[in-house]
Amino acid sequence: MQNIFIKKIRLILWLILIIVVGFLLYQAIAPNGKVKYTYDFSKPDKINYFINKLTPKERIKIINNIQVVIGEPVYFSLNTLRKFDKAKITLQYQNPDNLPLIEMGLLKGKTVWNYDLKPIVNKTLNQLILAWPAVYSANGEMLLEREKKYQTVDDFLKNPPPINEIAYYNYEFKNKFFLQNYKPTNQENKISQQLRGSYQFYTYIKNENLDFKFAFSSLNKNKNSDPIELNLYYQGKLINSQKLDDKRVLIDDEKKTDNGKLHLNIGNLLEGVYKVELLANDDIITDQIIFKQSKLSFINRLWLAEGVKNVELKTDSNIVNAQTINPASLQIIKVGDDNLMLNKTYQQFNIVSNKATSSIKLEKGDVILSGNGVFSFDQNSFIEPVARKVDNSLDVNANGINYVIANYKQPKEVGGWQVAEAEFDLTDAYREYFTHQLGATNKMSFLISAPGLNKENSPDSIYPPQERGRQEGEANKIIIGKIIVELSGKSLIDKIKGIFYDKN
Repeated sequence: MQNIFIKKIRLILWLILIIVVGFLLYQAIAPNGKVKYTYDFSKPDKINYFINKLTPKERIKIINNIQVVIGEPVYFSLNTLRKFDKAKITLQYQNPDNLPLIEMGLLKGKTVWNYDLKPIVNKTLNQLILAWPAVYSANGEMLLEREKKYQTVDDFLKNPPPINEIAYYNYEFKNKFFLQNYKPTNQENKISQQLRGSYQFYTYIKNENLDFKFAFSSLNKNKNSDPIELNLYYQGKLINSQKLDDKRVLIDDEKKTDNGKLHLNIGNLLEGVYKVELLANDDIITDQIIFKQSKLSFINRLWLAEGVKNVELKTDSNIVNAQTINPASLQIIKVGDDNLMLNKTYQQFNIVSNKATSSIKLEKGDVILSGNGVFSFDQNSFIEPVARKVDNSLDVNANGINYVIANYKQPKEVGGWQVAEAEFDLTDAYREYFTHQLGATNKMSFLISAPGLNKENSPDSIYPPQERGRQEGEANKIIIGKIIVELSGKSLIDKIKGIFYDKN
């Protein structure tokens, strides 16, 4: 009798195991092409096979079984046994310190840690929605106007006002920008201040070749290969791309070596603004840029390499951020008539300016400068061809902004929690793969960012999270309730059909 009872218990346990494994397999494979995963952060000890915990742990506190974010950014990963095309992520959170900007991002490229950021909350937009008239398109685009002029979003896009009156958020505003009285020149210009890692810049072309020569070297601080990619964009479309492979013999000592050259020389281009993008890891130094264009402004960020001295730049950024990992680069940076104190490593410092343009003066390099505008080494080469972004440093009155166009939905309040949604295209997401008994798993990385959240504790990302330092300080916080991920893609039947038709 006892043996029969034991067998029944074993049978029940096996059935439970089969049901659990079957449920997890169904959730992982998602035969109908859709699946929903939920991580309840009020249960921090509960294992979730698909959504991982927030990291790094130094930026998280557990208070009454609730995960509290005290530093930014924080990361979570999503694991799936198959590929999906789209993700809708719902974040349930509380923002007790009323932080002005919270965003969520999907990792698109690991070489330069490029994240596709989507809005969670934007306090500036929330205030403008209450104060300015708004019109909405069928696609959900929102146009805010200081004074009512346009009846529809399409009317605005067909006949936009001057670019300096426009700000945008989570929207690709494609404007045709032309410089009045611009004349091309054959004069050769040169940037000899060395730059580290990736950067982007705008230039202007009219009846001339786009002509840029780049010379590179490698610091050899890491063991990895150091490939370089150079891309050219017009109106948001990639029109040319060049790559430079790392052909050096990997060496153990950290000696700087030549890493080759690239020459971007293209004719018969339409008049207008072009964007040049250099993708490289932080081992790469751009030693020199020689060009024949008269306009060149770096976009949002540039890393002045070690050894650079007595640099002066011009910027239209409302906020100027500075940081360094090198104790020898600590200094006082002049921003206009004000002082930006860079007196700690692994920490970002900033200064806000409502001036149209400001000068920046540095005595030493190995400093990352960033902001929400452009930076130029030469007053005459300065060009600001795009609208301003609506972030936590934008003052619409001081900057003369009369129009804001955005893709944005205000968070909803449900049961004492704020609830916001963000949608991502997963087709070009950066994925890591690892194998196990169930097969191969796709791992995608997401972040939650809140600029200004405990600045002392959260230096901006110079390096990947595991390589960053951390300072002491009192923390503001965001309280995370739940993350809900809804994935969609091809059904299992469609995938099988695709394999069958591909073979035929």
